[in-house]
Amino acid sequence: MDHFIDQHGDPQIPPPYSFPNVTIYSFRLTANENALKELCNARLNIGTREQRGFEYRPMLRRVVDFEVLHYPRMISENPRFNWGWTTQYECYFRLFVARYDFRAGVWVPTEVGVFIPYIFVDNAWSVVSGREVIGFPKVMASFSLPNSDTG
Repeated sequence: MDHFIDQHGDPQIPPPYSFPNVTIYSFRLTANENALKELCNARLNIGTREQRGFEYRPMLRRVVDFEVLHYPRMISENPRFNWGWTTQYECYFRLFVARYDFRAGVWVPTEVGVFIPYIFVDNAWSVVSGREVIGFPKVMASFSLPNSDTG
């Protein structure tokens, strides 16, 4: 793995990070099978089948998981970036995919994976560090959560 290159004035904070006491709410949702296939084709199956020699397909054809996370503290464990902590809400869609390899004229399942095509966060530092340093598909968002009176 390449090492992080520190540049003066760079807003990115390199790993490692610590996320104590994260809360995760997970919801299994019914999804459109064709939309899941199109998502795999657009984001995972780049080029032609002949060029790749493999293909990703949704494992659970009509299911996607939606997860909402609360990070009460996000802390850089890099001693050079001991600037305190921040908090974050995050949500993403997650689906299980299977990789099929083309062998002897037949598509054969060879691997199982988790595909997270979208991650929405309400913390700009997390967007920059998560997307630019680690490569996660993070985008900035805002959240309105119900309170206990309306929940």
